[in-house]
Amino acid sequence: MKKFLYILFIASAFLACRKEKPTPDPDPVSEISFQLDATYSDGTPAPAAAVSKAVQKDWEVGNVIFVFFQQSAGLTPVESPAYLEMKYLGDKKWSYEVKNGPLGIKNNDTGTMRAVYLPFGNEAEIEEGENLEYVFDTENNTSFFLTATLSYTVTNNKISGNFAMKVPSGYVQFYVADDDAEDGEYVLSTDAVRPVEILAVYPDGSFNLNEKRPGDNLPGYKYEDGYLFSGAIVSGYEYGGNYYFAKTKVADGSRSDFFISTNTTFQSRDSYLLPANTSSKWETVGPTETVKLSKTVNGTTTNYGTWYTCNYGAFDPDDTGTRMDFEAATGLVTTNRILPSYDQMDNLRTGLTWTSISVYRTPGYVVSDGSGFLFFPLDPATQYEKYWTSTPVPQTSDKAWHLYLVHKGDRAMGESPVSMQYPARYLYSMP
Repeated sequence: MKKFLYILFIASAFLACRKEKPTPDPDPVSEISFQLDATYSDGTPAPAAAVSKAVQKDWEVGNVIFVFFQQSAGLTPVESPAYLEMKYLGDKKWSYEVKNGPLGIKNNDTGTMRAVYLPFGNEAEIEEGENLEYVFDTENNTSFFLTATLSYTVTNNKISGNFAMKVPSGYVQFYVADDDAEDGEYVLSTDAVRPVEILAVYPDGSFNLNEKRPGDNLPGYKYEDGYLFSGAIVSGYEYGGNYYFAKTKVADGSRSDFFISTNTTFQSRDSYLLPANTSSKWETVGPTETVKLSKTVNGTTTNYGTWYTCNYGAFDPDDTGTRMDFEAATGLVTTNRILPSYDQMDNLRTGLTWTSISVYRTPGYVVSDGSGFLFFPLDPATQYEKYWTSTPVPQTSDKAWHLYLVHKGDRAMGESPVSMQYPARYLYSMP
């Protein structure tokens, strides 16, 4: 009898093991599908002929939109760094891939989606930040970007909608044509624009932006046959429609500058075409570079001299350079370097156009003949500067003439004791 009961127990256990386990409910996340689209709008055309539009106008194959989800209150939050990647396939079609997932969203959930397009960050991945933000792992994010938000409700296990993607208010773009353009070869500066780096998206959909200083360098990204630079318009820029651009080649630090005076100011979301990289409108500057200034009126041409583009001792036009007394300034005259006389400096002061402006946040004046130009920097602390001439004050032995410049103020000839320490701007040769 005991043997029979034992056999019955074994048989019962065997049959219990053969029973099928209950099938779990389908994973609600894996059944969520997407039917999302996006429109592209980078703004409006710039108004003037000198500042034409030359940028991306619509989606291009391979463009990626990063979509971050914020669930409504009371629902399970989407945990960073999970997000949706939308990739443009062409012909108004997108692919959808959940990355770092699952998202944890189920049928009938509601919330908001934040979409972000980085024009030069299609290869970026998303990492989790210290505050659970979505961090972009690319360096190609110091540029304009497109974004939009959209409410969603998961209906029949599907999220649908159309993102109206736009550049945030306040951004502008600059394009410089160059058939040999490559990423990272040039940077561009103008005190009217600041670079903005998009670092991350917070869990609530807001941005973590690194807004840099006015005039800090904008990186140049290759787009089509040229470089695209972009940033945010500086609120309170004080020089109206006057703009000075400094373009620097990263590899060797060589620099060329461009000055333009217009009747318009930068407008939000506009795009501007600057001279091509090889254009003579970009003036090569540096301690050994010179520019000839002249003006023709009623058929008569007046020569205002060939000037070094930098003060003595300076490597850039916006550097005040070496301060020295009158004896030192006149002692530096060589075959190719002439300290201008009173008349030469005064002719420059009265005969050409002077425009108050700043370069790399250094205040000063651009003096221009309509083509070539010079930048005279002022002391950033005092907002004025004095420049030596080679001419002593008559009937004295201890004074000499200088050019006196005040930020947005006086431009006059004055006299100072020869012991004073002023910078000097030299002519290359006699005019």
